[in-house]
Amino acid sequence: MTKNVLLTLLFALLPALSSAFSAVEFSGRQKRELRALAGRLEQSKELRRMHCVEPSVGATELREQLAAGGASAGLVRCKFPMVEKKVEVRPLADELAELADAQVVQIIGHTALFFRRTEHNRAFFDRHAA
Repeated sequence: MTKNVLLTLLFALLPALSSAFSAVEFSGRQKRELRALAGRLEQSKELRRMHCVEPSVGATELREQLAAGGASAGLVRCKFPMVEKKVEVRPLADELAELADAQVVQIIGHTALFFRRTEHNRAFFDRHAA
């Protein structure tokens, strides 16, 4: 193969590789820690919340909420009021997470908890390496 063909192939596969690395699953311990942290933040009224009516529109707001600093940096609880059945929440949450470059930590009913790694919460992953 020539150099140009290899470069073309590499650039074609690059988006798939980057999404595969960003979609690393949390360990059970990490999920428990994130849920516990979200519970503590919610109790102190510091957890960021939002309502999502449309995933493409909600992705921008979710990205902004996740990037915002403060105690809840990287954690956002999102409610899906337009969904009639709870079974429909999982695909919407997965789509929204993909658009916002985040991960779904938990889904309960019509509500999903999202997390994205940032500079503010890097210590969490240094402590809880799987």
